[in-house]
Amino acid sequence: MKPLPGSLRNLLMRSTFQSLAALAGLGLLLAAPAKAEPDVALAATGPVRIVGAFSASNLDGWAVERFAGETAYDFQTLAGRTLLRARAEGTASGLVRNLDIDLVETPVVEFSWVLGEGRAGLDRHDRAGDDYPLRIYFVVKRGLFDLDTIALQYVWSLGAAAGESWTNPFADGVKHLALDSGREQAGRLVTHRRNLRDDFRALFGEDITRIDAVAIMTDADNAGGVSAGWYGDIVFAAE
Repeated sequence: MKPLPGSLRNLLMRSTFQSLAALAGLGLLLAAPAKAEPDVALAATGPVRIVGAFSASNLDGWAVERFAGETAYDFQTLAGRTLLRARAEGTASGLVRNLDIDLVETPVVEFSWVLGEGRAGLDRHDRAGDDYPLRIYFVVKRGLFDLDTIALQYVWSLGAAAGESWTNPFADGVKHLALDSGREQAGRLVTHRRNLRDDFRALFGEDITRIDAVAIMTDADNAGGVSAGWYGDIVFAAE
């Protein structure tokens, strides 16, 4: 297969984090010494799968995907809790973990994040406005060479109202859902517990029973300026 043209590759990779498995072969896996246990607190009982053990300063299994320069990711203690700090200054790169999650067994995802800063007034329906201080992707790979991949993104938006959803301006197969909005809660740890299977059904109109990857990205390459925030642990659980 011939390499994709740069513009097409960027569109596909930016919107759905294609070529996830190949990253490990490129030697881009990140690792950091783990503490004893991640700091997770779930309201559910039953199966639990920890995907992002950031409170344990652990990036095992996560890989870098660069689009425009590199977003800085490192661990920082905020209000007594270890979080993954992300800061983009006109840049865009994400962290991706390629793994299989059974949404029948563990449909609920729980995570926390903290807004640092970002640029308001952007048009989320325009490619020039596709920058977010915080976003988490859930990827379902499909089709020949994964070209029919779909993804759901939870974002902290500085423009859209919480609960609003829209299609990514780079790719129709990517849907955004704003879980938080504006700057009112900036600097505060906000925790979400979502039934991901229900959200896929609501946004895509189909029952998704498995996902193939989870990714995070803080970016500021399209509109410029600075985007920053912190990510807490990402955990899947039964209802």
